[in-house]
Amino acid sequence: MDSLGVGLGAGSTGQVNLLGAGKKVEEQGFNSPNSAAVGAFFQNTYVGQAGGSGQLNINGAGLELVTSEGNIGSTSIKYFAVGEGAGSTGSVNVLGSGKLASGDPIYKNTSGGGTVLPFNFIGKAAGTGVITVQPTTGSYTNQADFYGGLSVGSTGGNGALNVLAAGKSLITNGMTYASSPGACQVSSPSSYPLAPAPLQISADGASTGLVRATGSSAQLLVSGKTTNNFNPTPAQLVQEHHIGRIQIGSGGTLVTADAATVKVGVSRLLAQAPVGGSMYGYTTNTTVGGMGPINVTGAGSVVYGSETATATAPGTIEASQISLADATSQLRFNHTSSISFNLPLAGSGTVVQQAGTTTISPTLAGLPALDPALWQYD
Repeated sequence: MDSLGVGLGAGSTGQVNLLGAGKKVEEQGFNSPNSAAVGAFFQNTYVGQAGGSGQLNINGAGLELVTSEGNIGSTSIKYFAVGEGAGSTGSVNVLGSGKLASGDPIYKNTSGGGTVLPFNFIGKAAGTGVITVQPTTGSYTNQADFYGGLSVGSTGGNGALNVLAAGKSLITNGMTYASSPGACQVSSPSSYPLAPAPLQISADGASTGLVRATGSSAQLLVSGKTTNNFNPTPAQLVQEHHIGRIQIGSGGTLVTADAATVKVGVSRLLAQAPVGGSMYGYTTNTTVGGMGPINVTGAGSVVYGSETATATAPGTIEASQISLADATSQLRFNHTSSISFNLPLAGSGTVVQQAGTTTISPTLAGLPALDPALWQYD
């Protein structure tokens, strides 16, 4: 299918239900007969656009949306947007062991196009959008992966991403190839630019964005350029462009609650058994957190527990530091437990203790331990 549009135009309403029996992550790849691939290098994909209302339910199926800077040799930019334009509302639900992948991590090397990221939007241009990875109750994890970056709330929009119990979401700036593992930003800045943060929450002062990971075993994974390998044995070099960041603007909030985990670092793709002889059987094999920062500006916030008045159990964050750039930037503890917070802190922001017991003792613990069989750090 060349493109997908659900609820396009003022006053329009649309709903698409994509049904299946539940997908393993190995069945998520492009060209897999177990999944549907939608998109062309000449079409954007919308759920709720230009004043319309759209809903997409991915129930037990696999859906891949092709987004990128365009075909090889093309400068056109194609993206995925949920809720774009004033009066627009869009929603996406992933459930029943369903899988959503937006981007083209497989057959397109985006390493030279870092400055045009992101290619995925929730709540764009005064629109309202929400994507929810529903609680996993089936045999396989509900999962939503965004290759080519994700902006939650941009250009006056209102966006939300919810990753619920046992669900997973991977956000990365795309893929690099293993043909030159020693290349890095310093040695080749044109090929490996320091791209914008893969996850942007409230990308400008006029937008609002909420990213919430909540529920036991829920995972939000953020990396820079994702390394890959056809062979699981050789170690991969971790370079600057591989390491992820989260950027939170004045209207943005990141929440970790109820035993969920947020990891900011580097992910590794691995070629699983190809489907139908194709080369597109990539899955996320390993993610190491604790290597990348969370940067907060303006009145943005990071919350352990609940962003509402009612406290809830906290989650965890693995990051290299949390930077509160401005006096109005906040790190908030509103939980029902007793936790020890030991991430490095930077900036001139405010630490707010609302509920629970929090011991704050930031440390410079260094990089996380890397498995020498899988990773090397430059």
